[in-house]
Order: sequence, then C-alpha cells, then structure tokens
Amino acid sequence: MEKVYSFRSMAGYRDGIVAGKEAIAQEGYNFGYKESVLNGYQFGLVRGVSSALAFLPDELREKLIDKQETREKFQKLHSSVHALSTEVAMKRFYETLTTKQGEEKSGEEGPDSCSDSGSGSGVNVTTDLGSYVTELSSLLDKSPTIEVKFDT
Repeated sequence: MEKVYSFRSMAGYRDGIVAGKEAIAQEGYNFGYKESVLNGYQFGLVRGVSSALAFLPDELREKLIDKQETREKFQKLHSSVHALSTEVAMKRFYETLTTKQGEEKSGEEGPDSCSDSGSGSGVNVTTDLGSYVTELSSLLDKSPTIEVKFDT
C-alpha cells in the first residue's frame, strides 16, 4: 500500500522543522549571552583597573601598591591586556567557550589554563581570557588598599 502525504501534513512537517530550528537557535543564544555578559564584564574590569593604575602618577601608585614587584606585574598585565584587539579577544573567548562545551559533552576536563605558567612574568599569556581575571584577582589580593568588586 502506497502512503499518500497530504499538503497539510507536509506543511505541518515543515512548520515543525522550522520551530525546532528556532528553539535550538534561541537556546544557543541564551547560553552564549549568559556566558559572554559575565566574561565581558570581568574582562572589562581587568582593562579598566589596569588602565587606571597604569596612568596614575608614580607617587600615588606607590601609595596604593607597596611592592615594586607588584606594581611591575600590574604594568605587565596592563600591557598584555591592551595588546589584544577587540577582535582577538572575541576569538579567544569563542575558543574558550567552544572548548568548554566540547569538554562538557565528552566528560573530559582540560588543563587549567588560568594558572601561571611558571614563567615568572606575572601574566599567563593564553587563549583563555579568564587568566587575566585570575591574575588581576591575585594582584589585588597583594594590594589591600585597592578594592574591586568582581561579582555582578
């Protein structure tokens, strides 16, 4: 017996496919937005705080940050962050996000890219933008007179 599909059933099928694609697209957008807002906010804090400290007069910077080594690390952080173009920063965020999703799907955990590589530079240059946030947090812990609120 030959199946006959009516125009109505084919239209319903197409409507179902379109609705499914829209639902998946919305789900992806919601996930990406949630991830990017928090990370963008935190990366903006790194850029802002490091810029503010970099352009302070030396006397004031010395009052806020006791140790010369910590002041130098703040300067290296500023230089490293500002060497990134917006386009490169967005690509790094995307790479981190897709790697994270891949690891979650496969159940694997990758190496922690937020830790210092041991180079002694004070800034871990990596594709993970979160390393800059981690570095700023570490430097702020060494500078109790500077208060920055990371949570939104």
